[in-house]
Amino acid sequence: MSTVRPKLEIPVGFRILPTKEEIICDYLQPFIKGDPIPSGVMKELDIYGANREPWNIFDQDSAESLWVITKLKKKSKSRIERTAGDGCWLQQYIKEVKNSDGGEVIGYDKYFKYSRKKSQKSNGQWIMHEFSLKDQEALGLSDFVICEIKNKDAAVVSPDYEECEGEINKNKKRKLMEAPSTSTNDFAFVPMGNQAFEYMAPEAGGLSPLPPFTACLNQQPNLGRRQVL
Repeated sequence: MSTVRPKLEIPVGFRILPTKEEIICDYLQPFIKGDPIPSGVMKELDIYGANREPWNIFDQDSAESLWVITKLKKKSKSRIERTAGDGCWLQQYIKEVKNSDGGEVIGYDKYFKYSRKKSQKSNGQWIMHEFSLKDQEALGLSDFVICEIKNKDAAVVSPDYEECEGEINKNKKRKLMEAPSTSTNDFAFVPMGNQAFEYMAPEAGGLSPLPPFTACLNQQPNLGRRQVL
């Protein structure tokens, strides 16, 4: 009988950056117990077996971490099947995960690299962190683990916010220049060559317009001659 897990939705566009302690305590442990975890963050997926090369499962052009919950397949009581397609995940090291309260070991972080034969192309440099509970097997818990998988060769593509912001500012300035004045004391932009200047519109029958104020920071002020005492 399968466990019904209530869905906890995560807002669209959010990305998770959990600590190792949070992965163990807030995601893996509740999942094994059958408690709900946020949906859309980690999906249950088999990453071992035939045709399970990482680029056949995930987007090889994505530079983001890919989070999955997977069940380990055992060759024997002490050996785990790490074959994925025509390659395998090779363990590089293992580290303890400790809680932040008393430094107690609560789980493990195993680091893997995906490897194929030298004559075969790996379509990227794939790495994986596998998180498991301490004494998970001895306590008779399920063989589920959480894996963070990433292609280190994927290019990080981010929008050019400075260019985007510059275009927004240009559009705002253009609208100000095109908008008609509704008051005799409004500030307005007056095009002069390739630059825009501000001036104070005169009141009816009042003083003449103030000279334009340049926004150019490179212009040096005219100080005139100084009297030597």
